[in-house]
Amino acid sequence: MTKDLDETLRELGDEYRPVIDRLLAAYTPPQRPFAAQPATPSVGRTASAVAWGVALLAAASLMAFLGFGLVFRDAAPAKVYAVRVSDAAREYQLAVIRDDKAVQEMIRTQRADGGWGSDFLTRQNAEALRFCSGEEAQVAYRRAARNLRLRGLR
Repeated sequence: MTKDLDETLRELGDEYRPVIDRLLAAYTPPQRPFAAQPATPSVGRTASAVAWGVALLAAASLMAFLGFGLVFRDAAPAKVYAVRVSDAAREYQLAVIRDDKAVQEMIRTQRADGGWGSDFLTRQNAEALRFCSGEEAQVAYRRAARNLRLRGLR
């Protein structure tokens, strides 16, 4: 400490001395009672750590492989449908295709209100169903036409 700080501490009294000692102790590095350890581990310790790391990595890989095997062992291949609607682009192509499977898929995906999700898609599918001769297709067309009429789009 400097002379000014020592004089100020004497003026304040002895009850402040423990506080100052604690503050000074916070800035001094701790004393090590043992001999200094080498900064780098020995070669034996490094080799042992690498061996353990490799062993743990191999065990984790084996567990992941067995886990995937258990999850996917009973997975049967899914049935593939030729005209199943799987994305939005495919949904818009059904009215253009207009074969029997496409018409069946349009009928299957029609909602309860007679629409198909968007005004454009409902108009497009209704026009495609209008010229189909099957009874199911005509019922689906009438439901779609009623939906368009009720919404003021036809």
